Amino acid sequence: SLHLAHREDEWNVLQEFQQMATSHGVELLLLNAKETHLATPAANEAGLIGALQSHYEVAVNPVEVVKKIPPFLQTRHGVEFHFS
Repeated sequence: SLHLAHREDEWNVLQEFQQMATSHGVELLLLNAKETHLATPAANEAGLIGALQSHYEVAVNPVEVVKKIPPFLQTRHGVEFHFS
């Protein structure tokens, strides 16, 4: 995912978060405006300072997750579900 910064205070927060994450072993990348545009041409370039890029976030389809998590937990961890 990309978290964009168009203002200095936003950019400062992204930098602080990246430093904190790095100190805990989580690799996040800070991108300048040009790198952000290369990563996603959909980014609004007007006033763009940069972005924080994370490869750890994913998007899921909630309907699919609700269907697949119970059998996964039952098979993998022996969790019993009782629906009424």
